[in-house]
Amino acid sequence: MSAAQPSKKKVFQEFSKLVGNTAGTLKESQVVSMLKSKRYKEVSKRTDNTVQMPALSAPSRVPDSDLLAELDEYIESDMSALKSKQSSSAYMVSIEGAIAERVEWTVCTIYSLIISMCKEIGKKQKIRQRIIGRVSKKGQPLRNNSKGLKRARYLKAQRLWVKNRKACYKLIMEGETESPIELHVDEFHKFWGKAFSGEVSVSAASEPQSDCQVEVLETGRRQDCTSAFKPLTLSEIRTALSKGKRKALGLDGVAGMELCKVPARLLRLFFHLVMRYGYVPPAFKANRTVLIPKGEISADPGAWRPITVASALLRTLHSVLAKRLVKVIQFHPRQKGFVPGDGLLANIQLLDYLLKQKQRSLYLVSLDVSKAFDSVTWTSVHNALKAFGFPEPMIRYLMCTYDGSTTVLQVNGEMSNIINISKGVKQGDPLSPLIFNMIVDNLMYSLPAEVGLPVGAQKVNCLAFADDLVLVAGSRSGLTVLVDAANKFYQQQGLSLNPQKSIFFGKYYHGKLKTTRILQENIVINGREVPNLKRGQILRYLGVNFASEGKLKAQLKIFREALGRIAAAPLKPAQKLYFIKVHYLPKMLFYITTGRLTRVALEYCDFYVRRTVKQVLNLPDWTPNAFFHVPVAKGGLGLPWISATVPMSLRKRLLRLKESTDKVVQEYSKTPEYERLLQQLRRMYPRSWESKQDADKFLLESWHETSNGRDALIFAADKAGNHWLNGTNAKLRGEEFIRFVQLRSNTLPVLANALRGRPTPTCRACGQPGERETLAHILQRCAATHTARVRRHDEVVERCVKEWTRLGLDVRKEPTFTVNSVTYRPDVVLIKGNSIFVIDFAVPIETSVSFRKSYDLKVRKYEAALHSDLVREMCNQPNYVVRFRALIIGAKGAMEGKSIQTAELTNLSRTFQSYLRETAMRGSIKIWKQYRKIMNSSNPRVALSDAPSLAE
Repeated sequence: MSAAQPSKKKVFQEFSKLVGNTAGTLKESQVVSMLKSKRYKEVSKRTDNTVQMPALSAPSRVPDSDLLAELDEYIESDMSALKSKQSSSAYMVSIEGAIAERVEWTVCTIYSLIISMCKEIGKKQKIRQRIIGRVSKKGQPLRNNSKGLKRARYLKAQRLWVKNRKACYKLIMEGETESPIELHVDEFHKFWGKAFSGEVSVSAASEPQSDCQVEVLETGRRQDCTSAFKPLTLSEIRTALSKGKRKALGLDGVAGMELCKVPARLLRLFFHLVMRYGYVPPAFKANRTVLIPKGEISADPGAWRPITVASALLRTLHSVLAKRLVKVIQFHPRQKGFVPGDGLLANIQLLDYLLKQKQRSLYLVSLDVSKAFDSVTWTSVHNALKAFGFPEPMIRYLMCTYDGSTTVLQVNGEMSNIINISKGVKQGDPLSPLIFNMIVDNLMYSLPAEVGLPVGAQKVNCLAFADDLVLVAGSRSGLTVLVDAANKFYQQQGLSLNPQKSIFFGKYYHGKLKTTRILQENIVINGREVPNLKRGQILRYLGVNFASEGKLKAQLKIFREALGRIAAAPLKPAQKLYFIKVHYLPKMLFYITTGRLTRVALEYCDFYVRRTVKQVLNLPDWTPNAFFHVPVAKGGLGLPWISATVPMSLRKRLLRLKESTDKVVQEYSKTPEYERLLQQLRRMYPRSWESKQDADKFLLESWHETSNGRDALIFAADKAGNHWLNGTNAKLRGEEFIRFVQLRSNTLPVLANALRGRPTPTCRACGQPGERETLAHILQRCAATHTARVRRHDEVVERCVKEWTRLGLDVRKEPTFTVNSVTYRPDVVLIKGNSIFVIDFAVPIETSVSFRKSYDLKVRKYEAALHSDLVREMCNQPNYVVRFRALIIGAKGAMEGKSIQTAELTNLSRTFQSYLRETAMRGSIKIWKQYRKIMNSSNPRVALSDAPSLAE
């Protein structure tokens, strides 16, 4: 059966038939306007009740807001018709026959519309690839010497910084990512082709569950998840797009950042039709698999972790569903992976507690499941969905996303042949962790409750975090029972344990001798011995290093070496600061927080971070410590204050464990070890602090009390003027960023800073009595730098005049007014609308009292001297309102509050205001450089006469 090219009326008829059985239909003009200007090609022949996607040209425009509002009304009216139905699963319906074909055609059409819109958006908003430096003169390659190699490393790092900062950070920390080992796509295709589509052992996967397992599923644990399946809201879609992987591409070539530009209402209509009728577009089944090395790069395909990337549309839909399901599904209390609450900390603290128990025998094994996500059978997936109360239409939809799905491997930029997937859940799909938890949830219920170790009044026999499982028992025989039960369960789900990567640990407490002995014997799983954890060896669980006595301290040597690698990297200073703050420290804070804490170790971490940043930014040793830790919004560098914030945040996390619904965690919170840890953490910071805001306030006050931070409160009041401290401004050169930070922290090399704690003599450049040679004097009052100060002021004025002229406003620069034989020349007279703005500029130093008063002084000066009628007469606008204003920009980049209002009234954007701040700071650096040139001359007083030429 073939379909001819549909006309506009045919389009409406097909669509109205689809929605006609619900409450409310769309007008013909609405559907036609949504699909107009699209040249539909002949739809391919329908075979096996499927329809291929129509090929569409790029859309001429985005659907207008009126149409999208009508589409929203359709969804709401559709739902209002379903409210009268009693079944909670009435939202999802089963379809077949002619209506199924119409649904397929409509869903594929809207999908094609979205894809074509995304491609058009991608063309318009393509990321600009900046040319960073030249290779060499005349296009010749770089010289093969130390200088040429250094330049090549710098260029490579800069290109990665623009394209992918995460990859740039990985290059800096791990060295060259390119491996000398040659990776063959055919070998990877052969290995993973068997893993994804190999034959599954029918004996375990297809056999029905035992009577015991069926009884467990039916006795009070069967759940109802139908409430999670309802139409998506606009806010849910926007949140999923903003928090998802914005640059991960599926095979359709669409990224999340492009979907963010598609109207959310159109996406909502598409998701509504997909969920309402359970139809899966063919493109949802085509995936791309990226391989990530588990350790060092190896030619062994099994040493890589497959991450399957589906369509961005599918990931968005499943992200919303996963967020809803997390609130509905109740897993076994021992399962802490991908569930609400701080399960990571709970499992770490429980394992630490069990290992520290001295007068008790302990036997534990950390089990490793071979390719857990990739090997689970689809029969297990179906049974798990049914056990957790998924409605049948939703089960059919999810199983349809798996059935017939394919993928291609991406190895070193090359694509393999298509692989048919017949088992496993996709790593990279937001629903996959929850589905895997559903599958293994029955394992924890099948473990014998009488086996385990006591935690208060409760017993614990396992610690689970997704596929990471630790079994614990008080005897070797008890551990054997747990291992056998887990091994049998995994085999039923099509999974297998990997004894070589599992770890066994046992210690036996001899009651009479009052001693504890570490066992040297191994246990056996599937005929293979499991490695034994001996005294002094490390067990790594959830990213934390454990020994036989509990958690280990953080390795400060590794911390120091990593900071050294960033400091020596071929990057700009601002980029190094960015990587330290955004990439390295957050990762290290996890290890520091979850490891064994001591106050000395935390203070050393702060010391190493500050020392590295001082080296990168060329700051003196006496730079106030508070400046490094004050938040960027308050004018500091924003480095985490590890010795104070880590104990505070960890203590809050531990206190929240008391609110856990898990009885084992509740019992742990009553133990003496838990209370001692809380008291230890409380002693690491002042008792008056209750939150991070208290620590930030203390830091700001500490900085303000130093001689270098007297202007700290002014910077804290100007949040917009501190954005450049993030280190992401690509327009700032390396030296410029260093000088800006030195200017902000008042650490530029001047005589007053060199003689800290000692009397500072009179300024050597100007020799004015009573004027000490400080940075404030040089930037504001020194006669030797007068010409450069005038140039700084004029440059700020000129920038504003050019911007106002570009915006189409009537600007008059330095008009002359004569009142009572006195000449007045305000910097700018600006006409906007029916208002005339008389604006005068000033660039004072922030440390002076006049900075706060300069705005009022400027306004009063011209209000008192100039009559409004005089200004109207000069502008030839007799009926306009005259407003006297000022623009005050500090020498260190701060803007006075009323000046910000003036800038907004005169249409100066926030971006341009930031540009004005940078212009003022550049002028201040030029003033300081002029001062340095004068001081470097043989006779500063004689060189004073050359100051104007030096300013140029």
